[in-house]
Amino acid sequence: MTTFDHVATEPGADPLGGRVPDGRAPIDLCCLLWARPDSEGAMAEYEDRVLGFLPDHGGEILARAIGPGLDGTPHETQFIRLPDQDALDAYLGDPRRRDFTVDRERLIARTVVYPVRLTP
Repeated sequence: MTTFDHVATEPGADPLGGRVPDGRAPIDLCCLLWARPDSEGAMAEYEDRVLGFLPDHGGEILARAIGPGLDGTPHETQFIRLPDQDALDAYLGDPRRRDFTVDRERLIARTVVYPVRLTP
């Protein structure tokens, strides 16, 4: 079974503690992914597919790095921006994304997602 550690933001909260007046602030996320053994390439292909749904929810990939996953480090790191919590919820619940649940379970051992504030 895939471990999915997700640290979500409170609606209307800045990831580093402030409040957003209308509660509809953009959400920047860092996503760390660990592939199951011998599934690194297939995991990247899976991510190519599901990240392709982000623009349909107003989201964008700000950066994506694929590494060797040595010494316990993740195989992939992504920085993603969505317009607000509703967009994030819609992306996570997208039926096209759910269609790949079996692939996700087969390819990804662990995922950690947490909010960040990106700086220049």
